[in-house]
Amino acid sequence: MINIYKASAGSGKTFTLAREYIKLILGHKDEEGRYVLNRPGSRPGHKAVLAMTFTNKATEEMKSRIIHELAVLAGCEKDWDEPSPYEKDLCATFGCDAARLAVAAKDALLGLLYDFSRFSISTIDSFFQTVLRSFAHEAEVSSNYALELDDEEVITMSVDRLLQSLNHGRPTKQSHEIETWITGYMKSLIEDGSQFTLFNRNGNVQSDLIKFIAKIHNDTFKDNEKRVMDYLNDDSKFHSFCDTVFTRMRRIKADTAAICARGKKTIEDSKKNKLFNKNVINILEDWSSKGWKKYTNSILPKTIGNVLDDPQQMWTADTCKKGQTDSMLEAAVSEAMRSIVNCHNSVTILNVIKENLYQLGLLSSIMELVDHFRRENVTLLLSDTNSLLAKIIGDEDSPFLYEKLGVRFQHYLIDEFQDTSLSQWANMRPLLRESLAYDYDNLVIGDEKQCIYRFRNSDPSLLHNLHAEPWAEGRTIVRGDSVSENTNWRSSADVVRFNNSLFTSIARQWGFEDVYSNVEQQVSSKHVDHRGYVLLSCFDASKEPEEEALGQMAREMRRQLESGYAPGDIAILVRQVRDGEKVIRYLEELRKADPTYPKFDIISDKSLLISHSDAVTNVISRLRMLSSVDVTTDPRRKSTREVARIINDYETAFTSGMSPDKALQQAIDMMSKRAAEEDGQNTNLEDASLHGVDLISLVESVINTHVDQRLRESDSVYIAAFMDLLTKFVSQGKADIRSFLQWWDDTGSNMSIAGGSDSRALNILTVHKSKGLEFHCVHIPFGEFTTSGRGDTAWFELPAIEGIPEDIIPPMMPLTISKALSSTPLAEQYEEIKRERVLDQSNLLYVAFTRAVDELIVGVKLSKSVRTEALATGEIPSVARTIYEGVKGAGTSPQLPLAFDADMRLTVGEPTVKKAEKKAKGTAMRPSTSVRMPAYEATSTDSVWENTNVDTDRLNRIQVARERGLILHALMSRIRHRNDIDRAVILLKASPDSRTLTEDDYVALREVVETRVNDPKATEWFDGYKKAYLEREILTADGRLLRVDRVVWTASGELHVIDYKTGSQDPRRYTKQIKDYMQFFRSIGYPQVQGYLYYLDSGEIIEVS
Repeated sequence: MINIYKASAGSGKTFTLAREYIKLILGHKDEEGRYVLNRPGSRPGHKAVLAMTFTNKATEEMKSRIIHELAVLAGCEKDWDEPSPYEKDLCATFGCDAARLAVAAKDALLGLLYDFSRFSISTIDSFFQTVLRSFAHEAEVSSNYALELDDEEVITMSVDRLLQSLNHGRPTKQSHEIETWITGYMKSLIEDGSQFTLFNRNGNVQSDLIKFIAKIHNDTFKDNEKRVMDYLNDDSKFHSFCDTVFTRMRRIKADTAAICARGKKTIEDSKKNKLFNKNVINILEDWSSKGWKKYTNSILPKTIGNVLDDPQQMWTADTCKKGQTDSMLEAAVSEAMRSIVNCHNSVTILNVIKENLYQLGLLSSIMELVDHFRRENVTLLLSDTNSLLAKIIGDEDSPFLYEKLGVRFQHYLIDEFQDTSLSQWANMRPLLRESLAYDYDNLVIGDEKQCIYRFRNSDPSLLHNLHAEPWAEGRTIVRGDSVSENTNWRSSADVVRFNNSLFTSIARQWGFEDVYSNVEQQVSSKHVDHRGYVLLSCFDASKEPEEEALGQMAREMRRQLESGYAPGDIAILVRQVRDGEKVIRYLEELRKADPTYPKFDIISDKSLLISHSDAVTNVISRLRMLSSVDVTTDPRRKSTREVARIINDYETAFTSGMSPDKALQQAIDMMSKRAAEEDGQNTNLEDASLHGVDLISLVESVINTHVDQRLRESDSVYIAAFMDLLTKFVSQGKADIRSFLQWWDDTGSNMSIAGGSDSRALNILTVHKSKGLEFHCVHIPFGEFTTSGRGDTAWFELPAIEGIPEDIIPPMMPLTISKALSSTPLAEQYEEIKRERVLDQSNLLYVAFTRAVDELIVGVKLSKSVRTEALATGEIPSVARTIYEGVKGAGTSPQLPLAFDADMRLTVGEPTVKKAEKKAKGTAMRPSTSVRMPAYEATSTDSVWENTNVDTDRLNRIQVARERGLILHALMSRIRHRNDIDRAVILLKASPDSRTLTEDDYVALREVVETRVNDPKATEWFDGYKKAYLEREILTADGRLLRVDRVVWTASGELHVIDYKTGSQDPRRYTKQIKDYMQFFRSIGYPQVQGYLYYLDSGEIIEVS
């Protein structure tokens, strides 16, 4: 049986899931279908149950809750004297008394704890990864692949490589193709008056392209990837389609302009202009020259439709009355109006199509590079998991892939089912079918009204239709659909009734009665007499509504704090992180301006960012400075390096507690001191960065020497999280400063630590982050948030298009969602997407409004058009309109009539006072006391680079005849990047090696080195590589010590081992040595290894096979 529980907000979803899990591990069904307790010593029940949740956080919370409740049932929870809320229900289910239940619970708890690895509660993605790795093991292929969670990061690297490929090697057919699409794309941006420089990594153009590709790289694309890619790989078809689109647009516009000009001239020649409706003359005037620009993608004037319906409408009333109409002129004007309608309809769809043609043209090349990344890095994208499993499973009812798992698991509990994607469900469905075949019980929990992750491909219709699946029909029990089964245990009576009325009205207004059929909830017995407070204020969009909304929030929050609520009882919900930053700035200014305002701290998404830590900022600043040492060795670019040093000195001083002005003064003083003492020498850290010291050791050294004790104590959790990120980054095969800083700027700086609760701090978080949480008082100052931003894109099946041969039309295209689509052959697909968007907005409102326990305070920016104008055809309603019309529609609600007053304010109930609460008890899994994290201790690594530097002391002992060659070798060992030549010469001058060298020697050495470094055959060793090791000593498994001159991971994914040689060329003499190096790297897992001898005197490069 599949128990489907539709859990509305606050109805006890987690309670139900934990109860069902505990029931399944404590007992089993007997032959008569009744549940009985497991016999002592029987197989532990937890091995047969798999629970799947949506997030890692939910996974950990569920595990903790189950362990705690089992401990309470077993009487093992220390100092816990309250009975378990599950005890009565479980005793009734198993037909036992509390004593027998306690014995079974203790057995289950001990079995679970002693076999914790089989305590199977995981995210859906994690479970599927386990399945894939098991399959790889069974298929005797390597399961040692890396998992990349972020598609956008891989797409970013692929786009970067695509653009770099145009700068290397001889032109090919593929590079010419890429240039064509890029040129066209940039030209189209110029025509639109937008930024157009695609090659600027920090610009919006490249960022927009990456986001576009990431957006369309979704489940819809994966399901249709073969169709789309087969079409795009046929260059002639897509080029022909593009040419036809632009040609047809030009022809239709020209033809329409000509017909309108002819109609206009016919009227002028007749001398009857004044007999016509003025609007008709203006339309013909517009369309003769620029009308298609004015009206395409917008609604045509009503006059055109009126004239086509009734030709008499083209004349003035007086003309008709006097019988002065002319059938020949009517025919000319009607022809022009028909051509305008045809032009409008045809050009509208062509305009929408042409908008993304060039990006689609690049898709094939980018996907090829994404695939190259997978193979090169032995990496699987997390988003690949579902499609890969689907290919393995195929159409089997009982896939061999799950056979082993099917023996192990009998029951499946699926949480947040409304957030499951179609592809995930396709892979999960065989498991439930198999379970049903053996008459095992399963649980599916979800709420379509709380589906707010459609951008992650979630499909709430799966929950809605599960009971009707042919294989499940008659074998499901649905609960939570009726009011009697739908109790809100979270919110006060007034908040529950307000939400009942508002969302019933919204569902009726936009046609979501099916999804919101169970929106009405009962007030729980504990809240029947618990009155709450709702304040919803609409602010005039023309009168600084943002300030008014923030002002209302501050006033109401002050009242709440003064009425006994702690800051931690209050949450401020926003749609976007940037909205949260506005709130934080406002509150910080408020604290400064009003010393009497109640005290509070702030917990927000931004405050939990690892990059928000002063200690981490200090480390990153120091790494940037060290990176500038590596890059800006040219004396002419010394200023870049000095700027990096000044910034680092300032941030070091500022984060140690100095005021901004004193920190700046200290940084300037240190710059002056360096200028006076400059002697060409580097700090130890600079030398370490130049010679490729292990990045983790380098950062530990930075922390040890440049982060003071105070920060290591206060920011220890941030530093530890930062080091975790760094370790993971290095484990992926990248270990140089520049690559890490690039990843940090793009990705790492947006990562957060897990936030805890703090009664002294206000909670400022996004609606998505608030899902599943509750707060006594909830503020939503910017209630007009919207889910569909400008430029949203979706895949559309393209229909036949007039004037374009069907065989060259793409099967699907990503199109920008706009109301223009409502007047095209794509209208039906657009209406479905529009319905989803409106539903998503309603769901987002529902999640936000149902977080409140006692008070809900909302501000909405309302424009005059929302109050006075109807929604335009095809337009997606704003959230402000949804709220406004929802309140209007609830004016006669039987649950609770709603209405705005004269000031556009709606109030329900009265302001509340905080009630005394029981102090929460600690549990074994969640102690009531916490231990302060100690200061981060970094290992001193001042000498960490000593084993990586070239041993130049021996140069003092070499023969004079070999001195030049060995110095040349030492000079090359100091060059990581081709920009490092001048710096390497400066270092050489400061070393003992230089004692016998003259200025002429330096010039000669520099010329040789510059020639070798810039040799086209060696370019990829000194520029554009992923990472490089210089003069590394390697201890092999058999105890030999190898010393490699240069190891480079090239941009193409190969590993190149280079050994510098001087003097006579004798490849046979050195071949064995470099083969040893190559064999070592192959033995540790690098399949693509190439070896080279680089003769520095002659410049010859010999490949060793």
